[in-house]
Amino acid sequence: LTQKRAQAVLDYLVQNFPQIKADQYTAVGYGETKPVASNKTVEGMAKNRRVEFKVLNTEELRKERERRRLLQKGE
Repeated sequence: LTQKRAQAVLDYLVQNFPQIKADQYTAVGYGETKPVASNKTVEGMAKNRRVEFKVLNTEELRKERERRRLLQKGE
């Protein structure tokens, strides 16, 4: 289920944002291996139904932020 949830988010992003290239992203479902809350309560289970994004290529992210900053300044 968690893998399907993660893949559904990636599919949505690729379909609705044409600038996103699917081959640059990976969807991974961790299931019960990485909960952020106890699964013994309804509230905890709700918190565990989440999708997180982790940037692995931080240098590329830094370059993109700088590019956007320059665009905003009109440079």
